Amino acid sequence: MIVLPECAYPAYFLELEPQAVKKALNRTEEVLASVKTKARELGVYVALGIALPEGDRLYNAAVLIDDRGEIVHRAYKSNLWHFDDRFFTPGEDFQAIDTKFGRIGMMVCADGRIPEIARILALQGARLIIDVVNLVATARDPKDLMNQQYAFMLPVRALENRIWLVTADKCGMEGNCAVYLGRSIVVNPEGKIVAECPPDRPEILICDVDLEKALGPEDMKLPAACGILSHPTPELPIYQKMTRASGPVSAGERLTAAVQFRAGTMEEYLEKAYRYIHAAQCSYCRVVALPPFDGEAELQQMCLLLQKVIVKDDIVVFTACREDGGLHAGAVTEREVRTPWKYGEDLCVEEIDGVGYCVLSDESLYTPELPRAAMLMGGEVLIWMDRRAREMDLKVAQTRAAENKMFVVRASSAEQDVSYLVTPAGATACTTFCHAEQLACALILQSDGLSKTVYPGTDIVRSRIPNAYKELIR
Repeated sequence: MIVLPECAYPAYFLELEPQAVKKALNRTEEVLASVKTKARELGVYVALGIALPEGDRLYNAAVLIDDRGEIVHRAYKSNLWHFDDRFFTPGEDFQAIDTKFGRIGMMVCADGRIPEIARILALQGARLIIDVVNLVATARDPKDLMNQQYAFMLPVRALENRIWLVTADKCGMEGNCAVYLGRSIVVNPEGKIVAECPPDRPEILICDVDLEKALGPEDMKLPAACGILSHPTPELPIYQKMTRASGPVSAGERLTAAVQFRAGTMEEYLEKAYRYIHAAQCSYCRVVALPPFDGEAELQQMCLLLQKVIVKDDIVVFTACREDGGLHAGAVTEREVRTPWKYGEDLCVEEIDGVGYCVLSDESLYTPELPRAAMLMGGEVLIWMDRRAREMDLKVAQTRAAENKMFVVRASSAEQDVSYLVTPAGATACTTFCHAEQLACALILQSDGLSKTVYPGTDIVRSRIPNAYKELIR
C-alpha cells in the first residue's frame, strides 16, 4: 500500500491562484485515471489525498484505489480546518472497509483531532487507520518543526483504539504561507511511533504493519451521560456557557495547584494535606487538587476534616479516597462539601464558583468519550485523580486537554510519578518533580476553557457534527 498526503493534488491552499486551481480541478478525473493505471500496473493499493469535485461541491477527500486500479472507498474531511471552509464541504459519514489485508478506515488531517471519528472506524472493525494530512507547523529552523497531532494526539488515537495509524504529510511550504510539518509516521497499537520521516525534506518511508497485533477498542459500556455526544449543539450546556460568557477576564482567573505526595495512613494523609492546603492559601491558590488517598476511608468524613483548615472563602480543594471498592472524589470549600464523583456512578459536572469541574480517576482518562462528554456538559476543568504511573499518561492528558480545549489537572499518589496542569492548548503549564512531595501551580483563565476556537474556522463545539456520532451511543 502506498499512502500519499492530503490534497496531494492539486494543492491545499487553493485561494491564491483561482484560475490555475479551476484548470487543475478540471483535470481531476485525468489525474485519478493515471493513478489507477499505475496502481494496477504495480499491483498496489494507493491512498491519495485529493481535492475532489462532486457536482457543485468540492470535498477534501481521501481516495483508496485497490490493486486492480478501482476506487473502492472515499472519505471526506469532516472537521474542516482554518480556511478549509472557503473551498470544501464537510463530510458526515465514517465507514471502515474490507481490503485484501484486513479491515481499514481512512480520515483526513484535522479529523484526527476528533476522537469520535477514529473510535467509530475502530468500532466498525478497522485495525489500520490511514490519516492523509497537511499538518501545519512553525519554527525558525525546518528541523525544529512540531505539531500537536504528531507530538501526542495521533499516538493517543492509536493507543486508545489499539489500532495501527499511518499518516502521510507534505513537507516544505505552499503559497509562501502554509508551512508543513513533514514527519510522516507509522504508529503501533501501543501508541509508539515505530517509523517516521524527517521534517525538512521529502522522503519515502517503508514500514511493515502487522494488523494481527491490533486488537481494537476494549468492549466497555459507556455511562448514560455520554449520550450527550450526539445532542444538537444549541442544547449543550457548554454551548450555552460559551454564548453567555461575559465580564472582566480577571474574574475567571484561578491560580491552581497540582499536589504530589503519598500517604500510608489516613493520619499521614491529613497531616500532609493540611500542610499543602495552608501553602496553597498562602500562595493565593484558588483551586487545589490533592492526590487521592489509596486506602479505604469515608469520603464525607475526610472532606469535613479537610474543611477545618480552609480559611479562605474563594478556594476549592479536591480530594479522593477508596470507598466501596472504587475511588470516590469530593470538592471542599469553606462553606460546603460536595461528593458527587463516585466509582460506578454516572459522569457529572459540578459548578463551583462559576466554573464547571469534573473528576475522573485512574485509567478513565484513557477513554476519550468520558472527558469529551464532561466538556459538552459544561466542564472547563478536568481533575484527574490517579494512583498509577504509565508511560503514555502525559500524552493522554495533553490530548484530552487539546481535543476538548479544557484544563486537565493531574494529582497523583503513585511512586515515581508527577502531578501537573495541562492547558487547553495541550501545553504543560506546571509540573512537580518525579517522585517529589511538592505543590506546583499555574494560572487558569476561565476564558481559555470557554473559547473552543482552535483556529479561525475550526471550533471544538460549533464544528462538531453530532448526528454523525450516534453510532458511539450503543
